[in-house]
Amino acid sequence: MLQQQIAAVFENGRFRVLTPLALPLVEGQHVQLLLEVADMPNDPLALAFHVYDGLSEQEIADIEAVALDRSAFFEAERDS
Repeated sequence: MLQQQIAAVFENGRFRVLTPLALPLVEGQHVQLLLEVADMPNDPLALAFHVYDGLSEQEIADIEAVALDRSAFFEAERDS
């Protein structure tokens, strides 16, 4: 049995191949698929879980300080 590992995306009820096929397939030929589901890159919870990956403790603290600083939201009201 010939084998090739390929990447594909499931769209509109079909698999769209992302890598070129090296095997000599003909139209209508039957194949077997072994599916390995990758983490959904657009899943907000999965993305949030990794938001600080690769950052130092100081970088995380700096980001949190900016995120929690609400003073910029009230400057526009004072300027009016």
